[in-house]
Amino acid sequence: MSMCKEDGTRVDNPTKVKKQIVGFLKRLLSEVSSNTPINQEVLRKAPPGRLTHDQCNDLLKGVTEGEIKDVLFSLKDNKALASDGYNALFFKKAWGIVGNDVVRAIKSFFTSGCLLREFNATTIALIPKVPDPTKLKTISCCNTIYKCISKIIANRIKPVLPHCRCKQQTTFVEGRRIGNNILLAQELLRNYHRDQGTPQCALKVDLMKAYDTVRWDFVLVVLKTIGFPQQSCIMDYGVCYYDQVYG
Repeated sequence: MSMCKEDGTRVDNPTKVKKQIVGFLKRLLSEVSSNTPINQEVLRKAPPGRLTHDQCNDLLKGVTEGEIKDVLFSLKDNKALASDGYNALFFKKAWGIVGNDVVRAIKSFFTSGCLLREFNATTIALIPKVPDPTKLKTISCCNTIYKCISKIIANRIKPVLPHCRCKQQTTFVEGRRIGNNILLAQELLRNYHRDQGTPQCALKVDLMKAYDTVRWDFVLVVLKTIGFPQQSCIMDYGVCYYDQVYG
């Protein structure tokens, strides 16, 4: 396997190829520092609505054994194995043996808010469709327990999304199509090439880079502005000392 570096030189040594890939991903996934302040007043005016007290309670209610089992058994059997090699099929077949441990582990997360490093470890798999490492497509192979936790959270958030999203949002929204925005963009750009009329411009943004370098402090502020409870936000940090979490 060989690939081109950013300066145009080609690398074919396996060790150097691995180093090039790791270096690219570190730069891509590292947090982008920014001194731009977040205007919370503008954010409060932007969302169409805030979560109600009942909706917050639904997000925070205790997870049940039935909920955990239903989510796990809805996962695809052999999709994207994590580094531990245990797929969803293993847990389904061995549920009578490992089921209680799985339930306790997931309930522990929702109670404490702490996720074991072993559950949170993912393997980044590269899809080498192009020779340039900056354009390699990446997928993350997550642990099955992590997938269950993520899907439980997603299932709980899904019912409240209609109350805090704009009508222009079409991506990842059930019943809406991303193609609608593509058609809208084509309509807006029609006749841009003409010399007559009001001066106009268009920007082409590399959305892949923007998506992978999210400002997580901004995400936290948006969640709190919409009304998500503190316990359900993703930016809480704590120090575990002798089985107690501080911070």
